[in-house]
Amino acid sequence: MNLNFDVLRAWAKKNHINQLQSLSDEQLLTLKSLDISAKKLTLLPDSISQLAQLEELCMQNNNIKVLPKGLGLLANLETLRMFGNPITKKSEDNFYAELTQATSQHDFGFVDELGLIRATFARYFSYWNTLLPRTAIADLKPGAVGNKDECWPLDIRYLFGENDRGLYIDYHFEDRRAGESHNRIYGNGDVERLEVIAPARLCSNDPVKDKGLEAAYHIENSRIYEILKSKGFASY
Repeated sequence: MNLNFDVLRAWAKKNHINQLQSLSDEQLLTLKSLDISAKKLTLLPDSISQLAQLEELCMQNNNIKVLPKGLGLLANLETLRMFGNPITKKSEDNFYAELTQATSQHDFGFVDELGLIRATFARYFSYWNTLLPRTAIADLKPGAVGNKDECWPLDIRYLFGENDRGLYIDYHFEDRRAGESHNRIYGNGDVERLEVIAPARLCSNDPVKDKGLEAAYHIENSRIYEILKSKGFASY
């Protein structure tokens, strides 16, 4: 038996986490989603970080102050809901530090840069509970991540590139509250804001001038649309 999983099952039994109690080691190793929200939990065992295939962890609205060690090393984790917990700044910083750490499968030229990109992305999208899974970005190919909330889904498209400043990731998303975002994160953690389609235009009481403003507005938005389209960001 896996001793870590024995500890995990014992913790689950003590805290009435029915989803985990009866699962075998094999089932735990392939578990993709775990919901332990609003269980009045005060701690999570580090053995949760042994759930190697976990893609979604919902642990919101508990009383957890310290995150499990190794949580930021989970290779497939994309959705992490941890709001509503009094998590300490030290524990939160440790989690983001884990996101920057390389694993053997990322042992190539962009190790440090890729880790900092992941951590910067995670901090920005913590409100939306979204991470960049290690397995999804290991080959630096374009992709998409986001939460699967039926009421408020979020689709974040991303694309890797490189210039004289090094490796970067461009991402784009639209949100009813935040609006449209199109940004670039560099391997040193710097963030550069990129162009987005303007939702409104300048107007004038002068009909001739207003017609010119309208034409300029459409020309500029068409230019930006073509940029987004070229990146695969304009197919919503």
